[in-house]
Amino acid sequence: MENLYLLTTENIILLSVIVFFSGLLLVKIILKDRIKFIWQISFSILLVFYFGLYIYAESMINGDDYTKRDFDEELWGNDRTERISMVDDLIESEILIDKTPETIIKILGSPSDYVNDTLSYLEYDLGYADVGINQSLILLKIHMESGVTIKAERLAIHLDW
Repeated sequence: MENLYLLTTENIILLSVIVFFSGLLLVKIILKDRIKFIWQISFSILLVFYFGLYIYAESMINGDDYTKRDFDEELWGNDRTERISMVDDLIESEILIDKTPETIIKILGSPSDYVNDTLSYLEYDLGYADVGINQSLILLKIHMESGVTIKAERLAIHLDW
């Protein structure tokens, strides 16, 4: 299993707090007993800077907060919580390409959503994951054309709480 990133939200918060208070201590040492106004300005600048650093670090994380694993048909069917970790391998290996809807349903089980009249796609709800500073609903969308799969993709629907 491969972690997609080590900078989790908790690690970034911890790092930001440590750096912020280290900066405050440094400012206090440098300014010593000078004007209280300078201390307040320094505190405000550091607060804004490290809050910005936290937001920037979170937004730069391109990975999702889950661990990747190889697709396992039995695990997919038995443990819905593990589906999100297998979706990238499922897509990259192209297991689903050129398969009929019946074959896909045999492999993955019943979809969460599909277009019944034309069967243009199957959709599987994989659960939630942290993506950057947002939480997202992760979906597997399988596109059909002429009765076979032409494309499978992972979609992240960002949720604003």
